[in-house]
Amino acid sequence: GKLLAAHAEFWQYLPDWRPNRDYREGYFHDPNQGGGIILDASHEIDYLQWFIGGVNRVYASMATLSELDISSEDFATIVLKTRDNVLATARLDCIQRGYARNCKFIGSQGTLIWDFVEGVKIIDDMGQVKTELDINPDVNEMYLKEVDWFLGCVRGDLDPPVDGSSGKRVLEIVLAAKVAAKSNREIQV
Repeated sequence: GKLLAAHAEFWQYLPDWRPNRDYREGYFHDPNQGGGIILDASHEIDYLQWFIGGVNRVYASMATLSELDISSEDFATIVLKTRDNVLATARLDCIQRGYARNCKFIGSQGTLIWDFVEGVKIIDDMGQVKTELDINPDVNEMYLKEVDWFLGCVRGDLDPPVDGSSGKRVLEIVLAAKVAAKSNREIQV
C-alpha cells in the first residue's frame, strides 16, 4: 500500500559507546566539534529520508537532559515532512542504558518493523504478523565490510553507494533540525 508514516529510534548511553575511552575526551561533548546526538545519530535521518523521499520540512526538539559532562544535546525528537504529506519521526538519545536501533514503516496495507536485535516483522492489514525475518547483523562484521567497500572505492574497483549530494542533503536536513529546535519553529529544507 501507500506509505503513510515512519518512525526511527536510536539510543545508547554515551559512556558505553567506547568503554575504554572517556567520553569527555572525544568530539561528542562539544557542539563546536560537531558533537551532539542529532549529528552523531544522523544515520536514522539518512535512511528515513531515503525511504520516505522528498523531505521538505523539519521540526525538532532537543535538550541536554542528563548529568553527563557535555555541552551538546543528548536527547532529540525530529519530525520530517515530505511534499506527499508523509510524516516521519526520529527519537535519538545517548542517556538510556542498553542499546536500541529500530524503525517502523506504516502503510495503508500494513506495517514493516525492523529491530536491530529482533529482526524484521511485516504486519498485514488485519493486524496479523505475516512475515518474520531473523536478521541479526554482527556489528564488527558490518564495520569490516564497510572498510573493505571503502578501500575498494579508493582502488577504483567499486562505486560508493552514497554520493556527495546525498550526504550533503542529509547534512542539510540535520542542520535544519538543529535550527528548528533552537528556534522552536518548522524549517523548510
